[in-house]
Amino acid sequence: MLAWPANSEMVMCDCKTKYEEEIVKSAKEQLPDSTDHTAELQGYVLGIQKGTNDIVQRQAMQVVIKYTAHRKGVSRPKKLVQIVMASFCMFCGASLK
Repeated sequence: MLAWPANSEMVMCDCKTKYEEEIVKSAKEQLPDSTDHTAELQGYVLGIQKGTNDIVQRQAMQVVIKYTAHRKGVSRPKKLVQIVMASFCMFCGASLK
């Protein structure tokens, strides 16, 4: 399993870490009788930057396309799964390139 350093130079902003910390803080206030609060924003992937081959962290969204394929008189349900990676931070707008 790869561990991504929270304050890496390759990440253009620290929004992910800041929002996770704010979510934990809010959860602690709303659930005072609970312990071991954690939060992890999902939808981040590691990718290779074109041109530099650096490993970068990017926001990503999974897209599921469902359809029925017709071939040789037979119809079958199909599913394609793709990932769309963001070029900008969805929180602050910083370029992730």
